[in-house]
Amino acid sequence: MKNVRMKPTLWSALAVAIVASIAVGTMLPGTPILASEREAPQVGKHSLSGPYAYKNLAIFLIHAKDVKEATKFLTLQEALEQKKATVTETGTVNTLVIENVADDVHIYIQCGDIVRGGKQDRTIGNDYVIAPKSGKIQLSSFCVESGRWRQRGDEKAHEFSASTNALPSKGLKVAANYSQSQSDVWQEVADVQNKLSHNLGKSVKSQQSASSLELTLDDKQVKKAVQEYVDALSRLVDGRKDVVGFVSAINGKLNTADVYGSAELFGRLWPKLLQACSVEALAELQKTSEFTHPTAESAAAFLQNDDEAKIHQRQIDEKLRVVTRQGKDKIVFETYRTGEQEALHKSYIRADSKLLQQQKQPTQSQQIRSNITNSNRQAQPQPQQE
Repeated sequence: MKNVRMKPTLWSALAVAIVASIAVGTMLPGTPILASEREAPQVGKHSLSGPYAYKNLAIFLIHAKDVKEATKFLTLQEALEQKKATVTETGTVNTLVIENVADDVHIYIQCGDIVRGGKQDRTIGNDYVIAPKSGKIQLSSFCVESGRWRQRGDEKAHEFSASTNALPSKGLKVAANYSQSQSDVWQEVADVQNKLSHNLGKSVKSQQSASSLELTLDDKQVKKAVQEYVDALSRLVDGRKDVVGFVSAINGKLNTADVYGSAELFGRLWPKLLQACSVEALAELQKTSEFTHPTAESAAAFLQNDDEAKIHQRQIDEKLRVVTRQGKDKIVFETYRTGEQEALHKSYIRADSKLLQQQKQPTQSQQIRSNITNSNRQAQPQPQQE
């Protein structure tokens, strides 16, 4: 793959040139690149296609030949929009309450989903599946703004109105899902804000609440710049019913991956996942750097299990458990429903030694070395931060 030099461009206006560049296989800075379908390395039952690239963000799609029929889910965003769920305050930063009021639909919540409103914007600290007519269920959460503990504008102080965003950096994902540290989350929020401000040449901190990640993501210039990535890459999955996940690379380095138990669930989550990746790519954009996009083979290797990984297990609730695999250069979180061997969700995060040094080891985790997928032994739930 040809080296890419990042520099300011006007390619979004040159649709004809884009099509021509794709046809001849060249890589023009700032244009989406469509990879050859013959490049399809295998990882177990999955195959990969890509890279599909825009500026410094490259996407590899993960395909599954036999996509099983799975539980039909609403995402948290859909459930809130359709008034089929409420998320409310408890009076504590690290605990929220959700209620699924629908008669016949499960709600899937992904670790890193951000909910807006309440006394402080929060991110959810685990994957959850909320059954129909659930009653009130507690959710682990972390604050993604500091200082505010009151109503903001015309939002409700006791309730959260929307979940349109997700954590937009691997540092934030590690802080929330691995170290489970509120101070680390705040530090990573500030880091994202500073990088976005630098690359956009202006402060992206809201005067209404300077520490709010949610309001930063709502900044007009941030949204405009992110939308360029989304417009270039969002239609990659159109008409493809076998796509169950994707791998992302930023500035030529593999970054994160998400794989799901069904194409239907991935399709519902794809817009939010792509938006979060686009925010991270914008924050990490190095306009004068040269890099080479990774190959599909290297992306496939990123998804392989590390035989030397340290393995931990924790129970989220009576129906869900998380297996964490900490390797030399990545962390993998695997969410399983009780009695099922296929993971509902696998999240891969490239985490070098510098990032891991900033995080602490999970506490009260059961280390296990065999029979991960078949094991349903109960581990003590992870204590919630107060």
